[in-house]
Amino acid sequence: MRIRAGLSRQVPAAIWFAESPKAPPSFPRSVQRLRNNHYLVANTVQNSLVHIGRQGIRELPVNRMRGLFWPRAARRTKEGTVLIADGRSSSIVELSPSGNELRYLRLCRHDELFIMLQDPHDVRPQSNGNC
Repeated sequence: MRIRAGLSRQVPAAIWFAESPKAPPSFPRSVQRLRNNHYLVANTVQNSLVHIGRQGIRELPVNRMRGLFWPRAARRTKEGTVLIADGRSSSIVELSPSGNELRYLRLCRHDELFIMLQDPHDVRPQSNGNC
């Protein structure tokens, strides 16, 4: 299988037409280019995360009771964990490289106010290591 990607606008087409025995991602979101022309994709409609590379499409393990519910964004951190903006569960989740839940955020505190997340669309690691 060959995946060509030079410009970001070519990535979704490369992902959609990747040769694999599995079906292509349904409503792919937040494509992150990893090393060696590999990609991490939030497979929103199928409630999963997929890794796309030379060997095809591989679903990443998600070992949590709640599973994922409409993941809108997924980003691999330099530590190898994966941050997920899980839209319909209105939460931010961090998974270990083996797919175990490390952190879960649904409620934020700002001064004396508590703010409930509502359908987060993106998540990115910050330079200070926070999510």
